[in-house]
Amino acid sequence: QGHLMRCKGITTITIFLVFVFVVFQAVLLKLHTSLLRDEISAKEKAMDFPNEVTPEQESDAMQRDLRKKALNIEQQSITRLEPAPAAGTDDAKGNGNTKEEKKDERLNIVFLYADDWRYDSIGYLNPEVHTPVLDQLAKEGITFSQNCVTTSICWISRATLATGQHYARHKSLNLSDPVPFYQYWNETLFGKLKDNGYLTASVGKWQPGEIEDHMFDFIQSYSGFHYKGDRHITDMNEKHALYFLRNKRKKRINRDKPFALFVNFFAPHHHDGEKEQYFPQNKTMHLYKDKNITFAPSCTNKAWEKMPPFFGNKNEGRSRWRDRFSTKPQAQRMIKNYYRLISGVDMAFWSIF
Repeated sequence: QGHLMRCKGITTITIFLVFVFVVFQAVLLKLHTSLLRDEISAKEKAMDFPNEVTPEQESDAMQRDLRKKALNIEQQSITRLEPAPAAGTDDAKGNGNTKEEKKDERLNIVFLYADDWRYDSIGYLNPEVHTPVLDQLAKEGITFSQNCVTTSICWISRATLATGQHYARHKSLNLSDPVPFYQYWNETLFGKLKDNGYLTASVGKWQPGEIEDHMFDFIQSYSGFHYKGDRHITDMNEKHALYFLRNKRKKRINRDKPFALFVNFFAPHHHDGEKEQYFPQNKTMHLYKDKNITFAPSCTNKAWEKMPPFFGNKNEGRSRWRDRFSTKPQAQRMIKNYYRLISGVDMAFWSIF
């Protein structure tokens, strides 16, 4: 009987201890659940759920989305820039309170046009030339390698660009007025852009003829020299391009319109009438200093003598060759300064981009 009573007592104690243990575990579980719920709630508050987005967070998200779209578009063309955010689109709406406004979403255009630049005077085609910005642009963008020119004169090429026609059609042979295609200006590349709502700007060299006020909304026209006082023309081209872009961004110029900026560099065109021909910026003079520039195997008198009869000694190309490359020391000096002018334009490209 005594043994049986002791067994019952042990069983009672055991059941009691199990009960206490279960209650203790339940309390711990409830406490842990409560703490976990608080932690989850705190994390939820920190997350960007649609129903709890602040205006600042929504604006940042919208900008990120627009930047992604712009980057996708930018890869398609070397002349395209990121479009400005536009209200009234699905991506630019707020919490439903933003008034829808249809704004122009067309891409901006920056067209950089240099003068008398040989097609192979660029780093990605000729490793002797220092043009890292253009090399990267060519690598990431699109190059048009099948272009050709029928009349290799600077103003005739520019007229061809404006009209989309060869010289035989636009007939802009003379530098001075009247310029035949000016009477059809609204049909040119630049006129079409302006008529279709683009804010147009022209900086630097313009030929043939004198540029007229109605042609572009913003004009800074000059050419024919490398230095004006202590100012280099490439620095002037860069400065005026940046002036336009900065004022556009600061809304001093109509920001609602897309823009088309044409920067017409005079370099690396030579300075007519000057014996040295090429006058680069001081910041590029260290380039090519210790190099011996390679010339083509055909750069010899023997090769010249095999040219067709109309390439006589009175040919303008031959006259300019004598002024620049008739002796080896002269040829090295001239080609290095020519390349330095190109490298200076490449540096300006970087600032403008």
